[in-house]
Amino acid sequence: MSPAVWRRSGFGGAGDHHLSYDGDRYSHRKLRIFGYGFPVATTKGAIRSRWEVVCFKTQEQAAGGWFSPGQPATLQRSVPLEPKLNTSFAVSLCEIHVVSVCGPVREENQDAGIAWRGAGDEVAVIVSDGMGGHAAGREAAEIVVRSCLDAVRKRGARSWEEVFRDSVRAAQSAVREAARDLGGSMGATAAFALVDGLPDAPLLHVAHVGDSRIYLYRGRSLFRLTADHSLVAQMVRDGYLREEEAFGHPDSNVIQRAVGQEKPLEPEVQEPVALDQGDVVLVSSDGLHGALPDERIGEVLQGARTAEEICQDLLAAALAATSQDNITIGCIRVVPGVGKRRPTRVHF
Repeated sequence: MSPAVWRRSGFGGAGDHHLSYDGDRYSHRKLRIFGYGFPVATTKGAIRSRWEVVCFKTQEQAAGGWFSPGQPATLQRSVPLEPKLNTSFAVSLCEIHVVSVCGPVREENQDAGIAWRGAGDEVAVIVSDGMGGHAAGREAAEIVVRSCLDAVRKRGARSWEEVFRDSVRAAQSAVREAARDLGGSMGATAAFALVDGLPDAPLLHVAHVGDSRIYLYRGRSLFRLTADHSLVAQMVRDGYLREEEAFGHPDSNVIQRAVGQEKPLEPEVQEPVALDQGDVVLVSSDGLHGALPDERIGEVLQGARTAEEICQDLLAAALAATSQDNITIGCIRVVPGVGKRRPTRVHF
């Protein structure tokens, strides 16, 4: 296999998970610690009757509400958690939500996703789709998410483009090292959406690797902001396939760029996009857009109101379409009434 091409595979039974992170706080229903010391929430309670919960020492142990990393980050097992916890923020500037599930076909969730809000009111959603089989894909996706989050939190004086590029380089190095330790190969996509400039002039910054996507939904129109790094997408760009022929193509699992590849890697970074009131930024793994065409995604978005509803409605639609992959959906929604509308320009 060419080192620049990855084919997805994966099975095992790790469980569904989703995670939200707000400064130094995590929101979750059920927690598990995967390899790098950050919790992910799981949602298979209807399937599993007993949970082994592993979480950080907290300020509000088993009391519901928020859980915060303590000092030190000691591990505790079988901590009862209240079901009222959720993964959504309804802050004064933006709503943020992320959800990730295994899906009806796969036995293991190799996706990872996180939503984050910084002290300066920056908000971000990061989604990664791992590949490599068994624990390798899951570990690769978690490395990508953690590397991107670490880079954002330690931005310093760097531009967001520099942060994106540095985070992918760090993830590339870490995934390659983990693959050597494992004695095999692993890789992951990365889709990174960040909004700053709130509340007056929200600006969207976008970067990605692979075929995880970032969309902008404005008014009643859906815009795909990223171009898939995949064989099928390249065939469409080269004129060998029409867009409608690409959906559901049997080679849609062939990826041409992934974190963990042997060749040097750079993310594709887009020009910043000015956001308006009510705009929705959608970040997804191909478990969503591989099951639903863009037209259907736009239809679902028309009826959704909050970031949480958007994620849950899209998840329900993907499951109803019998998605063949893990499904991860992240959303940033600029709350109507926040920010300044662009003035109407009149040309005579």
